[in-house]
Amino acid sequence: MDFANRRRRAAAFVVAIAAWVFVWFRRRCEESRSVTYGPMLQRDIERIANLRFIYESDDTHCVNLLRMKRAPFFQLCDLFRTRVLLRDSIHSTIEEQVAMFLHVVGHNQRFRVISMSFRRSIETISRYFQEVLYAVGELRNEMIVPAATSVHPRILNSRRWYPYFKDCIGAIDGTHVLARVPLKMQPAFRGRKHTTTQNVLAAVDFDLRFTYVLAGWEGSAHDALILADALERDDGLRVPPGKFYLVDAGYAVRPGFLPPYRATRYHLREFGNNRPRDQRELFNLRHSSLRVTVERAFGALKNRFKILYNKPFHPYKTQVKLVLACCILHNWILRHGVDEHVPSEETWAPNNNDESSPNDVVADNASWSQQRDTWAAQMWQHRGSVRVSILLLSLWLLAMMTFQFYFTADSMVMAHLGGEGEANEVQEVMGGNAAQGANGGNARVAMRWTSVMSSFVLRRFVELVGQGVKTDKGFKEVHVNAVASHLTEFCGQDVTGTQVYNHLRKWRQRWVKICKLKDISGALWDDDNYMIVLDEEHLLGHTKDHPKDAEFLNTPIENYMPMQIIFGSGQATGKFAMGSNEPLGTPTDFGQAATETIDLSEPEVTNGDGSNSVEGPKHSADKGKDGVQALGKRKRVSEEEASHMAAMTKAVEKVADALTVDVQNEIPPGLYRAVMETPGFSEEALMYALQNLLDNKALGKCYIQMSDDHRVLWLRTFLAKHYI
Repeated sequence: MDFANRRRRAAAFVVAIAAWVFVWFRRRCEESRSVTYGPMLQRDIERIANLRFIYESDDTHCVNLLRMKRAPFFQLCDLFRTRVLLRDSIHSTIEEQVAMFLHVVGHNQRFRVISMSFRRSIETISRYFQEVLYAVGELRNEMIVPAATSVHPRILNSRRWYPYFKDCIGAIDGTHVLARVPLKMQPAFRGRKHTTTQNVLAAVDFDLRFTYVLAGWEGSAHDALILADALERDDGLRVPPGKFYLVDAGYAVRPGFLPPYRATRYHLREFGNNRPRDQRELFNLRHSSLRVTVERAFGALKNRFKILYNKPFHPYKTQVKLVLACCILHNWILRHGVDEHVPSEETWAPNNNDESSPNDVVADNASWSQQRDTWAAQMWQHRGSVRVSILLLSLWLLAMMTFQFYFTADSMVMAHLGGEGEANEVQEVMGGNAAQGANGGNARVAMRWTSVMSSFVLRRFVELVGQGVKTDKGFKEVHVNAVASHLTEFCGQDVTGTQVYNHLRKWRQRWVKICKLKDISGALWDDDNYMIVLDEEHLLGHTKDHPKDAEFLNTPIENYMPMQIIFGSGQATGKFAMGSNEPLGTPTDFGQAATETIDLSEPEVTNGDGSNSVEGPKHSADKGKDGVQALGKRKRVSEEEASHMAAMTKAVEKVADALTVDVQNEIPPGLYRAVMETPGFSEEALMYALQNLLDNKALGKCYIQMSDDHRVLWLRTFLAKHYI
């Protein structure tokens, strides 16, 4: 008996044993006592009752559970249904799908917790969660729109802000959202906060609506870097000509962006004598009272959607998409009015602490700095007229209150309580300790760094990394000062730790630029020369749009290895960043989902034994194509049996594949010598014939059994036809 037959018998034996085990297991299951489960219909009834409680309760309960009132919730579901972004199925309605999504983002609940409330499996909740996330993202073009270029009524009707801020279209700021990332990625996501976060940049108009959002940047990234990325994107932030946004002191003065004066401190009280002492303090006061809009928008967003206030239980890419989805839902809710999640302007305390160091701020634009000084001077010059107006308004209000006391004229007083003035400017704003530069002050003379000095500093920091003294946030001050002292001894020039730290920051910025350029489409990396390679046409087109990138392309990068060792993966690159103009996924395949819904008005049916049961809804899916009723429960194969049958089928298929492979790989013994020892032919011709016989196993076995004369005859015939 040859080897192939023995393997076939062994495979047949294995299949027989597997079949016997399956039969024995099925009989054992039939004989054993089964666990009794409650009827599936009862779960449907409990789920429907829970949904009815949400839908039919008042707005208070709906806001507590879904974070929005009933009207915007049902209108959102109708919008999804009209645009076929979501579909009703025979098992779940669109309202239930959206409710599960809102419950997750509103309370940061895990899917296994939601499954108990909605009586759904974790897989079902996860699938509908992704579908609703995509559907919400499809509303981005109409929910997150650029700010209007006309003068906002809030500015137009206030003498504090008009005409100085008449060209202002909103405010821009960044906020940190807690992020859950793998351990190896945490250094890049841990910035000034003590935990891992993602830095979200947003532009907000004066109605608290988001007009642009860029989420996904690592928490260690500076706001100015994220703003630069938003401006460089093809579908990024755009500032209309002649308009500008209000920003905090962490940004530089530049066309389109107006920050307050840095290093300017003041404290005001409503009825005290401690008023602004100069024009800069007055400008900062009014600037802060108008820029507080973006802080209130962030506060409302995090108050409503608790998934942004805690670390979500989702992959990081999904966390980025959830930030954008929550901003879209925030704008949708504000279309229907302000609710209790939006903090009032009277009770909101602005956060004016500048998180930036003096060297984090880019140089201010001279023309816009001069324009800011002009507006500040005009505010200071006309502050008296505002005070007179406030005094006259106060006297008039006092007279009206007296009139109300005698004649109870409530409506006449309430009609004039909306005035604004300098008396409402009750804030405490403190700028950073930054050196003013263009804002006034003595700027330190810049130190001249040579390539030799830079290489020396980087080598010293590489040694510190090798010693294990680098932390997630960088190097400690004592180590930076030690590098500065070594550099002083090396070059004979006095160098401070601050200068070394600032120089290291410049190399960190170069590393960020290099990481972004390495991800350019069509870019190649030369590991021998440490060079980013682009073809000539691509290089010309890229450098035309980005001239500053020319020094990093098609040329060896200076100090690449030290930068990689020092910064490595702990540097923010923004590779996960997503703008509000990008889709939040791809449309899923809804399949042949039926549009039927469960009939909630089915009457109760009494069984023959007198017990009451609620009859489930009748669906066409319960019948076959020819209208035959589906098989009963006892005639169906259980899930456990089906899994065992599937496992046995896969095992048999693997055995069959193994047998096929073995037969194909089996070489007839003696074939090589029978072919290669045939006289009268060249070795090339014999090798060609041997290859054909190896491919055709039956022909190879027949060749071995031939006589020597027949082998020669077969080779002549075969080579004459196929070998030239």
